[in-house]
Amino acid sequence: MTGAPENRVPTVVIFTTSGVYSAEILRLVLSDPRLRVAALYVLPGSGSRHRLRTLRRVWKRSGSRFVMSKAAVAGGARGPRPEDLAMGAGVPVRHVPDCNDVVAEVLDAGPDLLLSVNVYQRMHQPLLDAPRVAALNCHFGMLPQYRGMSPVIWALSRGEDQIGVTVHRMVLDFDEGALIRQEPVDVEPGESVFHLTRRACRVASTLLLQACLAVVADPAAGRRQEGEGSYFSLPTRDCIRQLYDREHRLWQWSDFRA
Repeated sequence: MTGAPENRVPTVVIFTTSGVYSAEILRLVLSDPRLRVAALYVLPGSGSRHRLRTLRRVWKRSGSRFVMSKAAVAGGARGPRPEDLAMGAGVPVRHVPDCNDVVAEVLDAGPDLLLSVNVYQRMHQPLLDAPRVAALNCHFGMLPQYRGMSPVIWALSRGEDQIGVTVHRMVLDFDEGALIRQEPVDVEPGESVFHLTRRACRVASTLLLQACLAVVADPAAGRRQEGEGSYFSLPTRDCIRQLYDREHRLWQWSDFRA
């Protein structure tokens, strides 16, 4: 990858899923005049393609509290969607079933940066190679620790007093790329997963904008992940039980009153 041409506002293409988390993370990137967002692609959420089969699998592994929390957050969380912010900023929005189906379209946009926020699909190499400067992902773990799925839930279930937000370069393997920006977020006593994630989104919004500007200024920016790290999959029933045993919750009614 090369650098962005001088004296030109860098062009950005974004892939995301709908919801308040994604909107909060993308808020600054979508409004900053130092970047030009050419398109926002909205992808299906986790398990959207095979909803019933996925629901059965998740229910069996993670239990009813986890499944119901997804519905509660989707129905109770207040705030705009990323599509709303994009349209308000004059950014074209497209809903597509598979990110890898629009490589030619992305190349036509000539992006300097490609951003992935709350995306549950694996991006293939042609898409990762599309931007001139970098493809970046935002992850809620202090990489290389807590790679994989539901890092906030796993961290709380294991008694961590901090989680982390990381913006890193994307490679074919999930959460393995060089680190661009990283910051810890303290856990409050009795805090729910929803409340903590919402707070972390605000940190992520700042870090993502900083990371975009950093790699445009220095296309070689970033440091390798060091150490073996850890990887987690979908939360188990034991994971959810341990989270509640530590006096946390997946969500609380008070989360939706603010």
